[in-house]
Amino acid sequence: MLAGLISGERTATAILTERAGSWNRSALAAVATADGDGWKLSGKAHHVLHGGAADDLVVIATIDAQPAIFLVNSADHGVIVEPEPVLDRTRRWPLSSSPAPQPCGSAVTARSTT
Repeated sequence: MLAGLISGERTATAILTERAGSWNRSALAAVATADGDGWKLSGKAHHVLHGGAADDLVVIATIDAQPAIFLVNSADHGVIVEPEPVLDRTRRWPLSSSPAPQPCGSAVTARSTT
């Protein structure tokens, strides 16, 4: 995925806000659970800019109540795009046990230490 983003062949959007439209570490809706060699993400993202056009998603999810960053292919099983009635093309992204491999290991997944 990263090579496609770097070359411009793929597009990505970041899931940064929760339902209220702001980022709050204690209100993160996406949760990551270990699944074999990867992770499964569950939750619902709101206000995803250009969500309907992105090939990949940068998702902040919690692991044991700590934030972690994942790169998810928007075409993977369990990723659903729902139109959100707003003035722009923002979309919600429900995640239902969506696979989330770690293509760059610790370079992609980062945990907060504060």
